[in-house]
Amino acid sequence: MASPLSCILMACAQAIEGGRLDVADSVLAVIQSLASKEESIWTRKVVKYFAEALVRRAYRIRPPCPLLSHPTKYEPFYEFAKITSKHAIADALNSENKRLHIIDFSIVFDFRQWNYLIRDLKRQYGGLQSVLITSIKPKLSKHTYYLRQNRELAELSNFELRQLTFNSPDDIVNCISKLRRKREDEIVVVNWNLILHKLLAQDGAMEQVLSKAKDLGADIMVVVEQEANLNSPDLSEQLEQSFQYYSHVFESPERPYDKLWEWYFRRQIGNVVACEGVDRVERIESFAQWQNRLSQAGFCPVPQQVDEFKISLGFYFDGYGIEEEEGHNILLSWHCCPVAVASVWKVTDPPQFNGGLYTMQDTVDDSEGMDTVDDSEGMASSSESEDDEDNDSLVSIMADRNSWLEQGSSMNRIAASAKLFDMLEYICDLHSLPLAVTWISYGQDGNTNSKEKRFLCIDDSACYLNNWSMGGFVDEYARYRLEEGKGIAGKALQSNIHIQHDLSLLDPAEFPDADSAAFALRLISTHPCKDDYVLEFLLPGIMKETSKLLINKVLRALQRKCLKTWEVSVREVNETSGYEVRLDDERMPNIPQEKTREPLEQDVQEQSAIPAPALNGENASLSVDGGLQSTVWDNFVKHTAENGEEWATCKHCKKKYGAESKRGTSNLHKHLKNCSPSRQDEAEQQILVETGELSTSVIQGNFVIDQERSRLDIATMMIKHGYPLTMVQLYSKDVVEADVLAICRQEKEKLINFFYKLSCPLSLTLELWSSNDKMMTYCCFTVHFIDDGWQLKKKILAFRNLLYNYDMGTVHEVFKSVLAEWSINKNVRFIFLDITPPNDHMIGELRSKVSDQAPPIHGHLFCVPSYAQTLSLLAQDGFSEIRSVLYKIRECIEYVNGSSLRRLRFQEAINNWSLQDREMPTLDVPARWDTAFLMLESSLEFITAFNHLEQLDDDFTVNPSAEEWNKATAVFECLKEFYRSTCNFPTSRDDYLLSVRDVYKNLRGWKQSDYVYVRAMANRMKGKFDEYWGEASLALGISAVLDPSFKLDIVEYGYQQIYGSDADLHLSKFRNDLTCVYHKCAKDLSNQGPSSSAMADVSRCTSSDISFKEWRKGKDERNTVHSQWNELDQYLEQPLENLDKDGNVLAWWRDNAQNFTILGKMARDFLSIPVSTVISKSSEVMKMASVHDGVRPEMAEALICGKDWLDSPNCK
Repeated sequence: MASPLSCILMACAQAIEGGRLDVADSVLAVIQSLASKEESIWTRKVVKYFAEALVRRAYRIRPPCPLLSHPTKYEPFYEFAKITSKHAIADALNSENKRLHIIDFSIVFDFRQWNYLIRDLKRQYGGLQSVLITSIKPKLSKHTYYLRQNRELAELSNFELRQLTFNSPDDIVNCISKLRRKREDEIVVVNWNLILHKLLAQDGAMEQVLSKAKDLGADIMVVVEQEANLNSPDLSEQLEQSFQYYSHVFESPERPYDKLWEWYFRRQIGNVVACEGVDRVERIESFAQWQNRLSQAGFCPVPQQVDEFKISLGFYFDGYGIEEEEGHNILLSWHCCPVAVASVWKVTDPPQFNGGLYTMQDTVDDSEGMDTVDDSEGMASSSESEDDEDNDSLVSIMADRNSWLEQGSSMNRIAASAKLFDMLEYICDLHSLPLAVTWISYGQDGNTNSKEKRFLCIDDSACYLNNWSMGGFVDEYARYRLEEGKGIAGKALQSNIHIQHDLSLLDPAEFPDADSAAFALRLISTHPCKDDYVLEFLLPGIMKETSKLLINKVLRALQRKCLKTWEVSVREVNETSGYEVRLDDERMPNIPQEKTREPLEQDVQEQSAIPAPALNGENASLSVDGGLQSTVWDNFVKHTAENGEEWATCKHCKKKYGAESKRGTSNLHKHLKNCSPSRQDEAEQQILVETGELSTSVIQGNFVIDQERSRLDIATMMIKHGYPLTMVQLYSKDVVEADVLAICRQEKEKLINFFYKLSCPLSLTLELWSSNDKMMTYCCFTVHFIDDGWQLKKKILAFRNLLYNYDMGTVHEVFKSVLAEWSINKNVRFIFLDITPPNDHMIGELRSKVSDQAPPIHGHLFCVPSYAQTLSLLAQDGFSEIRSVLYKIRECIEYVNGSSLRRLRFQEAINNWSLQDREMPTLDVPARWDTAFLMLESSLEFITAFNHLEQLDDDFTVNPSAEEWNKATAVFECLKEFYRSTCNFPTSRDDYLLSVRDVYKNLRGWKQSDYVYVRAMANRMKGKFDEYWGEASLALGISAVLDPSFKLDIVEYGYQQIYGSDADLHLSKFRNDLTCVYHKCAKDLSNQGPSSSAMADVSRCTSSDISFKEWRKGKDERNTVHSQWNELDQYLEQPLENLDKDGNVLAWWRDNAQNFTILGKMARDFLSIPVSTVISKSSEVMKMASVHDGVRPEMAEALICGKDWLDSPNCK
């Protein structure tokens, strides 16, 4: 049964999913209040971390991957994994095989685990001939801990250590692909320690890794994972299961958790709750699911001795239970609730060993003892890249900040703490800082808005320590309530930054238990809560002498890290006060709150201490009230905001500054000295003065350049020509972006009015495709229509960035919002879907959701995947038959390109078979089936070369067998027809019907194939194509009939080719449906009412389940418009026209629409349907998407759509 706290958390989650953040904010306040009353500290922590995870989900703040920078000696999960590995390896070794190779994938690497194991095994078996440990661990900075353990391991005799790092599932796949068995008599152990589940985030990664592990021929594979199923598609169910599981995890120890381990699960909770798609790397599964997956991959379980586990684990932890299930997996439980599971596996049919294979791709220098890819600079680069992605995902939901809450602050403060924690983790890891603490200021009464003397309290959610031995120090420090002006943080609250080079000089009460250097800086948050934060960093003791240099590095890292999420400026104020640091929280969606406390009088005096320039006759003028007024106001406009604050806006560059009287005008004078537009105006006027071309009145300031018009012209130029926003340095980037958005809003209003007056229906294409790195998904809406001049035109309505972790619910919401924005709900008749990479399930789900929209968008919707999309889905079925062969072909290509020696050997094989004139095979591009086809085509031409290379090179073991090559060849011959169709894609309606005919002809032939797999492939393909053609045949058939050069002839011919002996039956149904559509159009026209979909009544006309009254009513209506029926017959009976292009077809209807009133209306309906929807992806839009990949999503949409709107529409 769900606990009250979990129920309230679920209520909060539902409010967030529904976009009701005001409700979520109120619920969070209740959760915090209830959690504070809980007796258990661990219950309070679990609730706090789940609340943080929900806020991360609402604001799209992705937590960093949960990695451990250091091992924790006594944690049960870690010890459980160590014990499993130890016993499994000991059981696998025997007296004959004394060579051991351990391939260790772990969240941590602890030399003690292997050190003790190696010594025990040596005693047990009288020595080991060699031990090789290949450690593949998460990418971490170079901590001294790891350097020390490497040295200690290197002292062991006959021992070798090699280390690789990974950041993603792709890295794990690449790492295990490089591994080989070194000798036949060695025992190979693959150890997965809480890592294997991360591969589930990426499609195909798990299958590739398990296939590689099987090919490696590992003697045993040890798998330790958490025991839970946290992957329910229902958020409420997932939240309930997760809360129950992590409550047991946090409550299980009998002593306080290590801080690092606690934060590990904190990040894990954040990832489980806040992330979706590929960002969700923590996909915890139950053992039953793992057992099924590993069994299908060709592994079988190895029995374990549960008694040994009980003895070993009981030595470390009391209160834990060890249970055995099915004789081969061991459960770690707390109060009968499983929390982790360990199992050992072996290959069912181990592959034969080929001697002489290397252990790694390249040898490692023995003097170093390891091959390390890891370095601090690489860490910085990787972290910055990940942070950019975090910022991009956060920006993607910021298009309409006004739609968020009007009041409240709980979510804002939790979000700020989460972002600060991520930031401090990055900085501490980058510069090896042992500790970073976040303070938040309060008034004496505990209120942040108090005007009284302020105090600082630690925000324990935003502290980070890089040294596990300092956990007690943080807890001790958290008890302090620091008064403003006291201690390092209290002094930084007053002076923005404070540096203490020697902590031994401080009062121990102000900074307990520390003998190093430290500094603190103040962050001024500009989100509506107006909280003041102070970040305090403890510096390493060995860096006392270079602390100033390190502080500068930290400040620069702070700027670089926070550049997109928080606007940071660090500038020197004067020699005594040092730096002022300001973080403007512009990117975070804010929940506005009441104005916070005013600065203390002391603060105001300090801010006014910088002397302003003295007023004199040259820089002052007489104000209206008789006082002196600085001439600086000739260049600024003063105005008052809604909250009463006064601001000054520069007339030249539109920058804003505070204009309260207490601030003076010194900052405005400083700005004018550096304002580029202002200097340019002065220079232009000076030139005119020197040449005598400026009158006295102009010199006095009557000459005005229209700066706004000039800026808008520049913005228009940048939109139309696709120039980067940084090209213009005359104005700031913010100004240029504002101008671009203003132009696009203006053009959008024009188009909305145009569509409102347009009297024809619309065809809409919805295209989805992913970027090459799979981190972004682009959604493009393009509308096709025939205007009043009978010109076929198209316009891009929207270009949205969905990131890669989208689902069809998200796409559906975007679809509804776009129709609402453009007010075209009632005009859309035909919708074509195009998703790359093709996904049959997603297409079906989106079609179902769009069909549910039928009532609000007036009538029946024709919604099908595009023809190109359908061919892609069919090609996918073909490639699925040879998936394993394609994988081996990729391995062959990668192997040949792996070194110059291999390329020379392959060239020798090519020369031997005279294949020099063939194009070398290249790897395919993910999600592009056409590139996979070309890779397959080129590889098949080199079968003999690959077979020859297999004879020359014993290391080349990935070559497909003869049977696999034959299977690939047979499937390739089938896919060749689809590839030809895409290369010669139909552009006219007659070509389209002929293409459909060819598809059916090929499918019928393949169903008669001698190969079982070809027949099975053909059956799957035909089922999908029948579904597509059943939906598309009517609308596209009618559009073909409305071509006066073909009329019914092309449909009759196509149906005879497609249906054979059943052609007459399908033609009769088509004629009946055509008549119903015509009748509906005639009825609408005679009623002079708003146009509705002619397709809406087709189902009613063709249905046999109608009453006599309905049938009689329909007959009366048909008799009423009997004279109008002659129009269709008259059109069909007239001779065919000699037209050759779609443009001529529209011109014919323009000239003859007055003779065929009803058919003319139908022509505007159906001839706007694009035969091919491959319109934008293969042209300029995709290129522009890559060019503008670095800008904010709303700016990318403005630039791409704006270019389309400003250009004259062309016929397509």
